[in-house]
Amino acid sequence: MSFNSKHRKIKRESLGDSSYKRDEAQHSGQIGLKVWKRYRSNRGLKFLFERTNNKIIESAQSDSEFDIKEQKLLEIGCGMGDFLREAADVFSQVYGVDISEDMISVAYDILPKNAHVSVIDGEQLPFKDNFFNVVVMKGVVHHLGKPDLVFREVKRVLQKNGRLVIFEGNPSSWYRCFILKVADLLRIEHETSFFPHLSAEQISNLLIKFGLQPKTKKVSGLFAPLGLSGIGGKRLWCVLNTVEDFFEKYMPLFSWYNLIVADKV
Repeated sequence: MSFNSKHRKIKRESLGDSSYKRDEAQHSGQIGLKVWKRYRSNRGLKFLFERTNNKIIESAQSDSEFDIKEQKLLEIGCGMGDFLREAADVFSQVYGVDISEDMISVAYDILPKNAHVSVIDGEQLPFKDNFFNVVVMKGVVHHLGKPDLVFREVKRVLQKNGRLVIFEGNPSSWYRCFILKVADLLRIEHETSFFPHLSAEQISNLLIKFGLQPKTKKVSGLFAPLGLSGIGGKRLWCVLNTVEDFFEKYMPLFSWYNLIVADKV
C-alpha cells in the first residue's frame, strides 16, 4: 500500500540506469512511515493487512512437499515487517529485504529473533543458490523498474519445488479503478508508484520466462476502503471477512487484487 502523490509514470523499457532506485527508496520510506503511523492506531487497517497476510501464508503452505517447520521464507520489499511478523510464527526462519533504510529500521524493532532483515536490492540478493523454500512479494512488483531482474534472482535463490507468492493490485478491476478515481476526485491518499501496475498476464509471462509456473487467483477487496479508513473492530471484521469470502468464491465482482503463485519445477 502506498499513498497518492503526483508522479510522472516511468516506462520500464526506457530505464537506462538505476538512479530511479534512489528516488524510489526515499519515496517508499516516506510512504512506509505514514503507513506505520496509521497501522499502530488504525484497527481497520490492521484487520485488512491480517486478511492479506493470512491469504499469502495459506498459499505458501498449500500443496507444499516441505515440512512447514523447516521452511525458510524470504520477503522482497518487506516494508514495515507486518507480514514477516506473522510469518515468523509459521516458518522456522524468515528473511526480509527492502531498499528503504527507514522501513528496515521499523521492521527490525517489531520482529522476533528468527527474523532477519537488511537493506538490500532485490536485483542482487546476497543469498546462496537454492536457499529458500518460499519467496513473497506483497505489493512490490509495481515498485520495480526492472521486475525481470528480480524474478531472475528469485529463481536462483528458490529451492527446487520452491514457491513464489505475489500479491498485487489488479489493474483490470473495475471496482478498484472506480474507488481510486473517487479517491483522486476527493484528494484522498491511495496506492501509487512511479510505475504502472502490471496485469496478472504480464507478470505471469515474465515468470514463465524464468522457468516458474504461475497460477493466478482473483482476491476480493470489497471492504478494502473500509480497512484503509480504519473503520471497525474485531467483531465487525469477522463478519466482513465472512462476507468477503462469499463474494470471492461465488460472486467475484470486486477482485481488487491478484494473487499469483508460481512454483520452481
